[in-house]
Amino acid sequence: MHQDCILHRMSKDVIEHDISIYILYKFERIRNNRGLLSNWPKVEDINSLVKNANGLFIYAATICRFVDRRHPEKQLSSILRYIGSSPPTLRTSPTQSLDKIYSQVLKSAIFRSYDEEDREEILDLFKQTVGSTVIISDTLPTTALTRLLGLQIGEVNEILKQLQAILDVPDALDLPVRLLHPSFRDFLLDKGKCSDLHFWVDETQAHQALAYNCLQLMSSWPSRGISTSISNRPFSRRSAYTEAVVAASACNSQCRKRCRAAVYARAGHVTARHF
Repeated sequence: MHQDCILHRMSKDVIEHDISIYILYKFERIRNNRGLLSNWPKVEDINSLVKNANGLFIYAATICRFVDRRHPEKQLSSILRYIGSSPPTLRTSPTQSLDKIYSQVLKSAIFRSYDEEDREEILDLFKQTVGSTVIISDTLPTTALTRLLGLQIGEVNEILKQLQAILDVPDALDLPVRLLHPSFRDFLLDKGKCSDLHFWVDETQAHQALAYNCLQLMSSWPSRGISTSISNRPFSRRSAYTEAVVAASACNSQCRKRCRAAVYARAGHVTARHF
């Protein structure tokens, strides 16, 4: 017999117990798959993670995916050091611990994976790919996202793969890339949560950039009736709709909706939330 469980009505002890079981199970699999010592991880380390999860299962899931990506012992040690730098007594919101984990994952993916001379380019790529992913209302596969942004498939796939602790990135490039949890969107778009401005996504600028890319994509099909100067002239709602439909016929199904929504927004027909 199925019964629904409402988490906010469950006791803290029950939730923490379930989170502890989840982390132990995931870490046992990591230990066995990677051939780590039987005493890894320490009991006190598990307890620290459970306490800092503050009842959030997404916190535990993000930690486990992050640790499992590479060098589990080093990954776990870096998380524990990061946790130790901000005791729970100094936190002002239930999600602050999760925000800090997101920040740590991003720093590890960008700052530790690339040389200093490459970081500016990688950060720009991050803003384009992940910024676009978090502001659109549905999902796009890597192939469609690459085409929409006018980037190379290899560079987009590389940055997405670095973020598999917080994104669901399928091996198949034609399957959609998804956020593991909407809290990551909230984190990136809120300057108060994402205190490192290297990663903060300006929602207004991201929508403008996405609209521009949509217009550029449509303007690449003059034979289908789209003017190459489309992004340089004023739009009416009627002409915007017409040109979006014409352009959409030359675009694959994933890009089609993005292009139409972008032109609508440019014409003032819809708000940014329709992307």
